[in-house]
Amino acid sequence: MNIVTIVGVIVETPVVKEFESGARGTTITLRVTRPFKSLDGQKEADFIRCHLWEGIAQSVCEYCTKGDVIGVRGRLVNYTDEVNFNCDKENHVKRLSFLQFVGERVSFISTSRKYKENLETNHPYQDLIEENQ
Repeated sequence: MNIVTIVGVIVETPVVKEFESGARGTTITLRVTRPFKSLDGQKEADFIRCHLWEGIAQSVCEYCTKGDVIGVRGRLVNYTDEVNFNCDKENHVKRLSFLQFVGERVSFISTSRKYKENLETNHPYQDLIEENQ
């Protein structure tokens, strides 16, 4: 099974991008603190890029900002690409292998102010809340 779960802090406010194919997506970077200290006693963190598509990307961009804590469940995808480069006037081709984390489900752990404001104004029982105030 190829299931990965990551909990981390969003490093930059996400933005939805539309590609030539018509697909919409975003790439977020999560700062994930390691559960142990280094030899010099410092807490270290890893910065993990996560690719989100369509509805999940839209939701994350709409409700999350820099500094929010989210959990992402997804899968790892391996792909290869060829890179052409010139060295000493000779053309070389190098095959590179990349590992991507593709998010398939997001849990909002620490909500931003924007999400809270939207929840207050679009609450399903907003008319009852206003009557009781």
